[in-house]
Amino acid sequence: MAQVSLNLTDMDVTPLHIAYEEVCKDAKELQVGVAGSEVVGLIPLKAILDAADFYIKQDGLMILEEDQKVRLVIQKLGLSSMSFFDPNERIIEYRLQGRIGPLISLTVKTFVESVAARSPAPGGGSVAALLGALGAALPVMVGQLTYGKKSVDKYDKQARAVIPPMYKLMQELMPMIDGDTIAFESYMSATRLPRGTDEEKRKYDEEVENAVLKTVNSPLNIGRTANRMWPHLQELAKFGNFNCISDIQVGVRCLEAAIWGAYYNVLTNLGSLKDEEKRKAAEKEIQGIVDAVTEERQKVLDILESRRPELGSP
Repeated sequence: MAQVSLNLTDMDVTPLHIAYEEVCKDAKELQVGVAGSEVVGLIPLKAILDAADFYIKQDGLMILEEDQKVRLVIQKLGLSSMSFFDPNERIIEYRLQGRIGPLISLTVKTFVESVAARSPAPGGGSVAALLGALGAALPVMVGQLTYGKKSVDKYDKQARAVIPPMYKLMQELMPMIDGDTIAFESYMSATRLPRGTDEEKRKYDEEVENAVLKTVNSPLNIGRTANRMWPHLQELAKFGNFNCISDIQVGVRCLEAAIWGAYYNVLTNLGSLKDEEKRKAAEKEIQGIVDAVTEERQKVLDILESRRPELGSP
């Protein structure tokens, strides 16, 4: 048995999977088998996901979930052939605490009860983010119920193209559920700073202004992200499994509510922002997003309505 040891100093120049495949190529020329591979120490998540994308493309797979991508790479690279590769221990990002926010990790029941509790957070911003994530999740589901279905296999190519970007937006929106509450808590912490001396007053004003800007940017980012769903939804509406029409419609309304929720939260928080230039810029941007939401939403619903004769098709 022979061992090939490599020190990869720049994974962007020589990705993990490319190094492995080159060794496999040399081994094949020498007519010897490859037992597997082993990573010494920790590895960045990006290296794993880049390898997953390589094998997904190579094998024509449709894999969206991160944990499934990780398992694919462990299998393809034989990372557990020498010793067990535990992603939670070996991938840097998974070792970091706080990987999953406290709100998004709650049960649905507990989250709803926490919103109803006598406290200002979680509030409308976190709910808007959740609605946005659900508004993206439902179209992803419809796309997956279209992809690989024999009766509509002519749409496989379109489905493969539209599902990943919607899934990515869903993943971007989920952390914002906690992000909005974190921004609010940051603001509350800033307002508790002492103001006894001139220096303390200066520091107080600076920290409060920075915290207010976070409470503006958090819902603004929710609106931005949810707004990026419309082109993908309009495309999906043209060919998505029509038995799932109600799921697309509910997703559309969730996204619409998420954007309006973001709008109301931005406007509310802008009232405390002193920087006039930043205030005007944020107001203009969120106004543009909300002004377009009715038209964008209706485009999707109109496309679905034009396909109503298909209702009941397999």
